[in-house]
Amino acid sequence: MAEKSFDYVVSTAIMKCDKGTLPSLFTAAANTTYFVQKKLIGTEFDKIPMVNIKPFGQCLMKPSPGGPLPCIPMPVLWTEVKENKRVMGGRPLLDKSCLNCACGGRIEFQTTGQIPMPHMVTKIFEK
Repeated sequence: MAEKSFDYVVSTAIMKCDKGTLPSLFTAAANTTYFVQKKLIGTEFDKIPMVNIKPFGQCLMKPSPGGPLPCIPMPVLWTEVKENKRVMGGRPLLDKSCLNCACGGRIEFQTTGQIPMPHMVTKIFEK
């Protein structure tokens, strides 16, 4: 039986944290040269809070009397990356890649970002 192939993740992929209340868009920034579908490929170096990893609404790991506090991502280390390739020195991210947050959440991709989203959808994430 053939091994399942995994797709590369690019900028505009949709991410979800299991402790967050909203999805968020991923932004590849460490790689400035390699593209898929005219979008930068993400690498294991793309884990900078507020740059590559944006907030996920409110964080369920930060309860308060008024409801959960806003999410401030604290990414630790990407796992399930492409082991036998390098993109500008970093291992590429795949649709199965995940990232633990120091607050206790697990961040995973919901899409690869390779299929263009309607303009109105991307505007929602930019707010």
